[in-house]
Amino acid sequence: MLKIESINVQGAITIASWEYAPPYNNYNQTDPVDAVNSYLLDKHQYHLIYNFENQIIGYCCFGGDARVSGGDYSLEALDVGFGMRPDLTGHGNGNSFLSAILEHGIKKYQPQKLRLSVAAFNKRAINLYKNVGFNVTQAFQNQKKIPFIIMIKHV
Repeated sequence: MLKIESINVQGAITIASWEYAPPYNNYNQTDPVDAVNSYLLDKHQYHLIYNFENQIIGYCCFGGDARVSGGDYSLEALDVGFGMRPDLTGHGNGNSFLSAILEHGIKKYQPQKLRLSVAAFNKRAINLYKNVGFNVTQAFQNQKKIPFIIMIKHV
């Protein structure tokens, strides 16, 4: 059973230091101090995710900070962003991890729709999102010309 709690300073420092191997290194923080400060802002609604041994295994956020510049977010939906500790990715943990995040978001915010923004190259994540009921609704490029897609799930 995963536990999800509001972020704290030590947790923010921990997740800002995570480094992902290519091609996922786009998710690495270029300015960890700025990232920590951003994680701690209430408006970004960051949460830490703990395993049964009380170790931080990921984080999630809800709202505007889960959006990627360049996308059309005019449709009302709860935006969900998250990251898993790098050493845990690619080992079949995604379904239970994502399910816990979505359950938390639905319980806390009671949305009609959930929305994810994901880099188009991240096929592993896109397959996971499709498996839990998300559908592609939009493709766009961010300011760095990296292709992204938006996926929606009706609750």
